[in-house]
Amino acid sequence: MQATPERRFLAGILLLWLLQLGWLAWHFAPEALDVGRRLRHGHPMAAGQPTDPFDRWLAELARVLPADCTYILVDCYETGNYAKMRYVLYPRRQIRLDPKATPTLLFTTIAQEGAAFVILGGCHLAPQWQFIFQDRQTVFQTLTTAGPGLVLSVDSDRIIGGFYD
Repeated sequence: MQATPERRFLAGILLLWLLQLGWLAWHFAPEALDVGRRLRHGHPMAAGQPTDPFDRWLAELARVLPADCTYILVDCYETGNYAKMRYVLYPRRQIRLDPKATPTLLFTTIAQEGAAFVILGGCHLAPQWQFIFQDRQTVFQTLTTAGPGLVLSVDSDRIIGGFYD
């Protein structure tokens, strides 16, 4: 018996469909195993921990920063992190400064806005920002967080007077 062209066509379609199912099973096997484990342990809707280091850091910041605080984010516009950070850390108030801003602008912004924290994002800071890392300054204290940025608490009582470039 010779197969008709219609049967060969249908067999080819069936073969392609089976190959597609095999590829999908192989591609989604890790997620399927995870769902199976969660179902077996009685936590079908449990979400895993964020895998992106930035997302884990934001979750940690949400625990560390008080909900009613204002923080200054020193980050490049190009990274786009400021928008995600603003969303995740809401209702905290975000003020963004460019890394090329002067220390005078930083101190003036802290005094005017009552910022309690300064977060240094992933951009390279201009040389004038190195004063933050000096041991003898007492305005900024580094908070221990595991993430791509640096979080500093601000002792705003130590900021007095006017600031000039």
